[in-house]
Amino acid sequence: MKDFRVARCLDNGKIREFAIFSDGSRKKLIEEDPEYGKYFCVDNELNNDSKHKLLRKSFTGRIKDAVDTIRNGNGDCIQNSKLMFTFTHVCYFLDRKIGEELRAKSIEGWRDTKF
Repeated sequence: MKDFRVARCLDNGKIREFAIFSDGSRKKLIEEDPEYGKYFCVDNELNNDSKHKLLRKSFTGRIKDAVDTIRNGNGDCIQNSKLMFTFTHVCYFLDRKIGEELRAKSIEGWRDTKF
């Protein structure tokens, strides 16, 4: 994972926590799961399709990218969220003990998958 720090920032009139990256990458909102704690969704840096830069924010339709991101240590698990459409994200947990446990389970679950 790239170097980052957690900072509290003013966002639309509210104080919220963000992951701020030392390389100047787009900041990521820190969310909280009641069971696993604080996390943020990482960008799909494996998607180099310059026509669809918006797709770098998601892994939707690119499950191989999601699995490779986790295998490379840049994420811990896959999350699907549904608004009007289903979106696929890769989460990185701030509590690294929880993150490493989820990452190990993710890698094991996808171990024999061929893309």
